[in-house]
Amino acid sequence: MRLAWTTFCKAPEGEGLALDGLDQASDRSRPHTRMLTDGKWKNIYSELRENNPLQSDCDRAYELKVALRRARARTRHIWFKGLEPEAERKRLDAEAVPPFDAFLKQFDAFVDELEGKDGLPQYEQGQVAFALKHFMAARELLKTGESIRQGILKAESILAMQKAQVEIEIGADALDAEPTPRVLTTPAYDKKTGLYVLFGGDHFDYLTNDTWVFDPDERKWFQKHPASAPDPRAHHDIQAAGDGTIRISKGYMYKGAGYVHVGKDVWTYDIEKNTWSTASKMQSFAPDMRSYRGGSLHPSYFLAGPKPNAAEHEKKLADLPVNEWVPMKPPRVRAGHRPWGTKALATDYDLIVDWNGGHSGYCSTTAPHYHLGVNRWELPYPEELPLGMIGASGDAVWGLSFNGHRFIRNHSWAGYHYDRKLKKVLETTSLRHTPPYLSTYDPLLAEWRRFKTPYTGSAPAWSPQGTLDVLFRPGASYLQMDYASMQLKKIKTKGEFLRKSAADWTGIVYDSKRDRLMGITRGGHDGYDGRSIRTVDLKSNTVITLKPENPEAIGDGCKYIREWRYLPDLDLCLICDGIGTRKKIRNKMQWIPGRKMAAYDPQRNRWLILNIKNQPMGHRNRSMYGFSFGCRYDKKRKLLWGFDNYGHVCAMRLDLGARF
Repeated sequence: MRLAWTTFCKAPEGEGLALDGLDQASDRSRPHTRMLTDGKWKNIYSELRENNPLQSDCDRAYELKVALRRARARTRHIWFKGLEPEAERKRLDAEAVPPFDAFLKQFDAFVDELEGKDGLPQYEQGQVAFALKHFMAARELLKTGESIRQGILKAESILAMQKAQVEIEIGADALDAEPTPRVLTTPAYDKKTGLYVLFGGDHFDYLTNDTWVFDPDERKWFQKHPASAPDPRAHHDIQAAGDGTIRISKGYMYKGAGYVHVGKDVWTYDIEKNTWSTASKMQSFAPDMRSYRGGSLHPSYFLAGPKPNAAEHEKKLADLPVNEWVPMKPPRVRAGHRPWGTKALATDYDLIVDWNGGHSGYCSTTAPHYHLGVNRWELPYPEELPLGMIGASGDAVWGLSFNGHRFIRNHSWAGYHYDRKLKKVLETTSLRHTPPYLSTYDPLLAEWRRFKTPYTGSAPAWSPQGTLDVLFRPGASYLQMDYASMQLKKIKTKGEFLRKSAADWTGIVYDSKRDRLMGITRGGHDGYDGRSIRTVDLKSNTVITLKPENPEAIGDGCKYIREWRYLPDLDLCLICDGIGTRKKIRNKMQWIPGRKMAAYDPQRNRWLILNIKNQPMGHRNRSMYGFSFGCRYDKKRKLLWGFDNYGHVCAMRLDLGARF
């Protein structure tokens, strides 16, 4: 195990208990219950599962939660297409209604079976009753979602499905052999009762205020349901008084993308009476709550307002002026300062995936979607933010969240793109000093998977052979995706392609007309001078260095060349950055990007200058150009899309009727 945020409680006579933490080496991410016996920690989850008469019901409930989540994802995806009523009805009937109906049939049968259970021990009877209460609440919410059967799709239907999913999760958790996974909470051992008490914790996307007791003699967890409880929190102080009570104080709650201190008020839990109390005037709350972040950190924020309208927005796009960046001004902008990375254009879903942040930025797991046809951002699931990693300098968490989502890496740079064979976003990079993984993200279902691989890349590019990537190591080779094994494999070349480079100052494209990779790179933090372009002929795997005839045409060159794009309509390779000039400002040489852009004409082996009327403007009316500018070419609409690190969007229609 490679644990993060883990704690443990040691009891007298060398015993102890641990539960919380994140197991980065596990695809399930849960370190599970560990007991300290005879000086050794032992994971006892398999034993707990075997002795839990409700475990099969728990597993089935989790499967039903996934089925509902997937049905909701398909429904949500159709809503963000902004279709006309008849077209929307057809897509609902074909894509959303069948999985939703299948889920309802299985869910209703499961609830009927659970209601008919008898002969259970007293504790399990109580847990079944608790779970059924939440399953019934979910079923009531899902009545709103049933309107999609009539072809009526409203935001309320999607919101109801989301709330129902939470209710099912809470019910499923009650049937499990151990508490829900969490971090930043510690069990406390009470000498009088010989029991461990666990309260609250952080699930990354929500805080909880549930109360659990572990009996080391029975080797069993018991979820308690007091009449009231303190507010949901994590990282709180917890102390056992030794008299059958546990005291907690302090801790944090969510506030926006950050945290606030709860305060010093002390809450006391009486284990025998199963009651929480406080001498202060602090408000008590219902137990077993979840506290999610709100606003732009929650999917419901992006379902507010008028329903998306594709016809209206497509008309606006068709009327865009040529050679001019135009701000799109989406009505609601995704959360977070997400710098240092590219964007992925998921052509099969007509959307942009934005998975950036990490070091010096925003460490979450979410990959917000920008729907090109309706000018709307979407958040597929609640933000999961790991404490201590927002704006952190250095390697981020390399594991998956408890929901199975991939944490944003240190810098995403050019390290992900859309793979058309997989119909998923493929992330090919890894953090320093961590096991090499590939990760895939499904833009439809918003699901992540990861695969071990012998190599990781830095700048994937799409070709008819599939994903190709660069191996920035000594040796004559590049990388190619092997879809049978889901690994990147090394392909030998005649000559070195891009040995001395790095993803933050390198651009890679596939030239479809000539069946070759084309790469440009710059030295350190200097600008790219346009003097050479490295290519790999994919038929012979021969590396050739091209020397454009007129590198002087781009002057001081371009500094930010990662967003180097091939435009098949024009047969041009475009550097999505303003041609810059070096100026001394306050006795320091600085790079100033201009409005003109550089394009390479492979047919004539020459640089062309594009006289763009302006720069793409984003956050605080500043130019988007720089390390955090993401740019993709939309072949369907013949548009360039530009994004800054705050979620602002610009589009530009290049004049396709003439050479520049």
